[in-house]
Amino acid sequence: MAKTRCVKCGVVPVTFELVPIMPTAPRLKLFGPSYAGSKPVAVQCAACGTTIGVSDFLNIKELMDKLEEIAGRLDRIERRLPK
Repeated sequence: MAKTRCVKCGVVPVTFELVPIMPTAPRLKLFGPSYAGSKPVAVQCAACGTTIGVSDFLNIKELMDKLEEIAGRLDRIERRLPK
């Protein structure tokens, strides 16, 4: 299996880190709609800092917790409805 290497410094195996970034255009939408709590991050080589990519970072745990809360509310509403 091939090993990932940084395109600039050539470190093998490379480790990546997520670094929050601030776009220069305040209304910039990276990929699709903006979500509450969504922050743009750069994926970069931990050794030399070369940016590999940019993404919207969504806190999946937070979104799943909100979905669980909504599902609980819907269950309570459903139980109150007459059958």
